[in-house]
Amino acid sequence: MPAASNDRRIDYIEFVVADILRARTFYEKAFGWKMTDYGPDYCAFADGRLEGGFTTIGTMSPGGPLVVLYADDLAGSE
Repeated sequence: MPAASNDRRIDYIEFVVADILRARTFYEKAFGWKMTDYGPDYCAFADGRLEGGFTTIGTMSPGGPLVVLYADDLAGSE
């Protein structure tokens, strides 16, 4: 059976930002992402393939964003 189109790909990514409006403005202009606001602390984005969001809740750290990976067979992918 062929692998699903989203198998072993980034499924979702979330960035902790200091200023949602500033991040939203930058990414809308830079990549054309479509935004959906969910209150003052969260804004989701979508580009037709990848989805994610910006939040002010959490700590910005050198570890980078939260990245969720998708795999049809997680054990096999490990």
